[in-house]
Amino acid sequence: MSRLFSLALLVAALTVTGCSSSDSTNILEDADQAAIDAYDAQAAANEAALNGYDGVEK
Repeated sequence: MSRLFSLALLVAALTVTGCSSSDSTNILEDADQAAIDAYDAQAAANEAALNGYDGVEK
């Protein structure tokens, strides 16, 4: 029983403290333009492959 209680305390302490990083980050800040262009090209190719399919069969 004490192991379960100890585990619960550890989980609660980690939940309260959270992540130690105080800096909020943005993925796009670290991405280079080539990666963004490649992502946009893939998104366009995926959309073209769907040919207007919206997920609902008619």
